[in-house]
Amino acid sequence: MSVTLEISQDIQDIYTQLAQEQDISKESLMQMALAEYAHDLAIALQGRSEYDKAQDWDTLKAELRL
Repeated sequence: MSVTLEISQDIQDIYTQLAQEQDISKESLMQMALAEYAHDLAIALQGRSEYDKAQDWDTLKAELRL
């Protein structure tokens, strides 16, 4: 499955600035934001508890080594 995401220039500029401030690549920052969004969406769709959300996010971050 392939997904194409179009991001406005304003948003790209914000990610570029944040990446420079955090000393990471813009692509890495965007991947982290997308991973967090996808995770939150999956949790919302599953109707999980706040505790489960925190546990799952900690596991995902460890797996992605964020």
